Amino acid sequence: MRADRSFLLVLALVVAAFAAASCSKELALQEPTHGESILDRTSHVEPKLLTEIPATFRWCDRIEGLDKRRVNVGDAELYVEVEGKGTPIVLINGGPGGTHHYFHPWFSRLRKNATVVYYDQRGCGLSDFNPGAKGYSVEQAAQDLDGVRRALGFKKWIVLGYSYGGFLAQLYTILHPENVAGLVLLGAEPGMRTDFGPSREDDFVTDPEKARMEALGEELRQWRLGPGHESASGHPGRQLRLGDRVQPRAGREILIEMDRNPELDPLCHANRVRSL
Repeated sequence: MRADRSFLLVLALVVAAFAAASCSKELALQEPTHGESILDRTSHVEPKLLTEIPATFRWCDRIEGLDKRRVNVGDAELYVEVEGKGTPIVLINGGPGGTHHYFHPWFSRLRKNATVVYYDQRGCGLSDFNPGAKGYSVEQAAQDLDGVRRALGFKKWIVLGYSYGGFLAQLYTILHPENVAGLVLLGAEPGMRTDFGPSREDDFVTDPEKARMEALGEELRQWRLGPGHESASGHPGRQLRLGDRVQPRAGREILIEMDRNPELDPLCHANRVRSL
């Protein structure tokens, strides 16, 4: 019982640190210090339109002891990282279309108490871009997740989902409750259509930032049209250099499915008490 309480305490501290994370270029496990929060209301205005993603390092290459591997889930291989010993916990990133990368380096704190599993979902990050016979879907993502569990040899594991990953974690728990030792939801998508009321996000954006965001729309339009083209009609000649690995097809298709499939919302709605 004492060991369980210690693990839960460490997990709570890690989640709190992750929620307060800010970008940094510190060395691995010399975690970024807490930076600006929305309560600081610090105004930052980017003067130039950025059309390329800046190059940066991968935390995965700086964290010692990560067991990096590719796991076969049937018709695709997924990229997986494992570290630590103890109760297994799998981390599900948001999106859909994101990667495991932003869980680093925060969850390495758990490696003394848990076996921490990071992975990239199918069609994202370093995993195979293979839609399968029926295309990308949330049910496929849930089955892939259980395929990772089987490949790693875990009977049960704790499932932690962030944002869209929280929706996937809930769906996985509904479909495979016998394989779930615990469920942690962090800023999770509820998986049901509901009115959350008005947002307060504009309360924390300064007036100069709002003005800059409005101006960026026109700057982006002019950049895409290219020099000497003033007409907004026709097809833009230049595109942002993002690529399929930043805006993956998997994420787009899953979002469309979540919007169109009427069975997904009642599924999570009817089982929300059991899943949580």
